[in-house]
Amino acid sequence: MEVEDATEFEENIDYRATINNFDRTGDSLIEPPTFPSAMSIPMWSFISGSSRVVPNKAVKVDITPTPGGFIAECETLNVFAAGSSMKECQDDLQDQVVYFYKRYTALSEDDVVGLAAVLRNIYLSNFSTV
Repeated sequence: MEVEDATEFEENIDYRATINNFDRTGDSLIEPPTFPSAMSIPMWSFISGSSRVVPNKAVKVDITPTPGGFIAECETLNVFAAGSSMKECQDDLQDQVVYFYKRYTALSEDDVVGLAAVLRNIYLSNFSTV
C-alpha cells in the first residue's frame, strides 16, 4: 500500500471552509459547558457567626448552578442567595435566614402585615435558637 505525500493530502482538505461552515450553521467546534439541573437539599440548621437557628423539620432549599456560580432559594421563607461556589451560596443563605429569624421574631404582631406577618408566624412557630 502506497502512502500519499503529506503535502498533497493537506492540500485536498479545505480547513477554512470547514470552520466557516460551522460558523454559518451555528454549530461550534467546542461544546458549550453543561450544568446539572437544579437540586433540592434539606437543611436542618442555619449558622451565621455565633448564632444558630434550627427548624422543627428540614427546610427545602433549591440550588441551581449558573455559569457564574450558584443560586439558592427557599420559597417557604422567601429567601434567595447567590455565590460563586455552592458553599458560598449556602453560607449566604444561612446568613439571611438567621438575620430574618432575629428580625421577624423581634417584631410584635402589631408591627407586621401581609407577607411579613406570614413570615413572622413561620419563624415563631417552626424555628428556635440553639
